[in-house]
Amino acid sequence: MTTIIIATDGSLCAERAVHVGADIARSRGAEVVVISAIDDRPIPDSLRAIVETEHPAAPTSAPHGPQPSNVPAWMVEGVHAAAQGEEQLQLRHVIADLAIEKARAVLNEAGVVSFREQISEGDATETILRAAKREDADMIVMGTRGISALKSLVYGSTSQEVAREAACTCVTVT
Repeated sequence: MTTIIIATDGSLCAERAVHVGADIARSRGAEVVVISAIDDRPIPDSLRAIVETEHPAAPTSAPHGPQPSNVPAWMVEGVHAAAQGEEQLQLRHVIADLAIEKARAVLNEAGVVSFREQISEGDATETILRAAKREDADMIVMGTRGISALKSLVYGSTSQEVAREAACTCVTVT
């Protein structure tokens, strides 16, 4: 049976890739593994707003209260930084969950009956390549522009890196 990896990060380009991947999977009777990687990329304000609108229980930035006078400033700043880091991680999990949820709906609507879902923490490129190897994938479908567009300007894009390193066919969707 043909196995297709569909990578999604919740971006519009990734959503288009899910539709393309679903069409390919349906036409080939393929099994699909939908993956979303949770990494340390900055979360764009536009995506944060969407998450907070669609998922009201998601963590939001809260103003910090007054600083206790008997606690050193560096300690308070460290606690606030840790809380913000935890908030960012929680938001990334919510984003990944929403991306997988949307992909599930697209796959169901397209009539794809055999699919699994995976959310992993770590670098997106490494996560996709590991999944493709583990699943002995025949194809990887992903968007060319994800939510980490700024990172791609500096480090190169995930889709370019995956296409360069993968041992299977890669379909990138704009």
